[in-house]
Amino acid sequence: MKTYDLRNAGEGCIDNPALALLDVFAKRDRELQVIVKAEDIPLEVLRDVARSCGYEVKSSREEDGLLVAVLVRS
Repeated sequence: MKTYDLRNAGEGCIDNPALALLDVFAKRDRELQVIVKAEDIPLEVLRDVARSCGYEVKSSREEDGLLVAVLVRS
């Protein structure tokens, strides 16, 4: 399983965490782990975006302001 750490994705127009997340989904990994600041991408937003990109959240946890989620292609 590949892990993508999006905590430092940037804040500019093309380097923000949301676009970085879409780039991760475009790689079409079967299973992946995403680490992101919960304030940048809340769990409900992650679930909705994942679903629209053909993924589902298998597990998730929030700790110290971070969201760590395991996703699988559906």
